[in-house]
Amino acid sequence: MSGSNRSDPLDGLRHQLASGVVRAVSFDLFDTLVSVDPARLPHLNFNGANHRSTLPLLADALAPEYPAATRIEILNTLASQPVRPPFPPEQCREIPDQFLFEAVLSGLGAPRYTHPEILAARLCDIQMEAIAASIHACPGALEVLRALRTAGFRVALLSNLSHASAIGNLLSKSGLEGLFDATILSENIGFCKPHPAMFRALLEKLNLSPQHIVHIGDDAVADIWGASSFGMRSIWLSPAARPYPAGRHQPTWTISDLRQLRPHIP
Repeated sequence: MSGSNRSDPLDGLRHQLASGVVRAVSFDLFDTLVSVDPARLPHLNFNGANHRSTLPLLADALAPEYPAATRIEILNTLASQPVRPPFPPEQCREIPDQFLFEAVLSGLGAPRYTHPEILAARLCDIQMEAIAASIHACPGALEVLRALRTAGFRVALLSNLSHASAIGNLLSKSGLEGLFDATILSENIGFCKPHPAMFRALLEKLNLSPQHIVHIGDDAVADIWGASSFGMRSIWLSPAARPYPAGRHQPTWTISDLRQLRPHIP
């Protein structure tokens, strides 16, 4: 479990898969299976810098509701809201996008035409539709997922996604729809990785023990620390080949590209 094969990290993976020790593989979503192409997002010149962001779309939706507010005031209010409060790993409560947008609206006051919760839901949909239109499958993602399923492994998605209803559109737009036996999303669980509740939900959905699952992700804390501390084997996807942070719960294996996995799938 501690990564004894790290000098040639994937040597032991094929044996683990072929021997039946590993029966399922779970994947993180963003920056593991899919990537967002910033060039597909709207351009924004904001506070003296150029950005690619969903903010222009959100500001357009808010402008009719707040006619007294300038566009820059709306943009500043949107940009000032934290994406996620800095919970320590043992807490890691998920805050749905709906609540975050309601906090944005409270900073602007009461909307002119609609109730805040209705407008917040609309903002959620606008943001996630823009993201879905901007994502693509990472190199090797489709090939590896299909190979695992063909070889008889169960495949799961374990994602910190704070607007769970968008998952169908995200998977459809990236070509990953229909490739998962289980989908665990943080908004539905109420906690986000690396909280144990996420990994416990995965085990319950697959009806497997930790030693029978390998989790793959790009985030050293959310994915590798979370999975390894729960007793799972883990694969750290590190495209820049950066060293894993020192400390407990090291990855079992490390890769720089999902395509490295393909030759090791029986």
